[in-house]
Order: sequence, then structure tokens, then C-alpha cells
Amino acid sequence: MTAGRLDAWTDRLVGLASFLAVLAAIELAVRLGLTNGALVPRPTAVAQRAFDIVASGRLLAPLGDTLFLLFAAYLGASAIAIVDDRRCAFAIEELVA
Repeated sequence: MTAGRLDAWTDRLVGLASFLAVLAAIELAVRLGLTNGALVPRPTAVAQRAFDIVASGRLLAPLGDTLFLLFAAYLGASAIAIVDDRRCAFAIEELVA
């Protein structure tokens, strides 16, 4: 490996270790009762629940609903922005002309 590739792998490993350290700290804080588990769930509980949802096959329907709402809101907001932009453009043209 070249020095550049070694540095890149070192950076990746440091990033991964930092991420895992934060997850471990959250897990420990919840287990020791230092934080409310209802507000900050344990990472292992989140991982277990995510695995259960994927394994049961119940992922696609809620994911489809969520994506539909996301894109509907995006398109609605885009339409409002386009209409509002045209109004602003007409107002500026009237002021300049």
C-alpha cells in the first residue's frame, strides 16, 4: 500500500472507531440510567427493532408511504416556490420598469 492509501484507511478506521465509541457511550448511559431511555433509546434496541422489521417483511409498505409523503410535500413546496417566485419577478419588473 502506498502512504496515501494507508492514510485513507487510517482515517476511515478512526472515523469508525469514533462512531462506535459514541454508540457505546449512549448504550452505557441508558443502561446506567444516566439518561431517559424513552428519549434516547439504546442503540442495540434500535438495531434489534430494525432487524425485526426487515426480517418480518413489513418494511416496504411503511417505507413506500413515507417516501410518497416526502415527495408529495417536496413537489407541493416546489410548486409554491415557483408560483411565489413568478409573483416576485412580476413585482420587481413593475418596480424597475
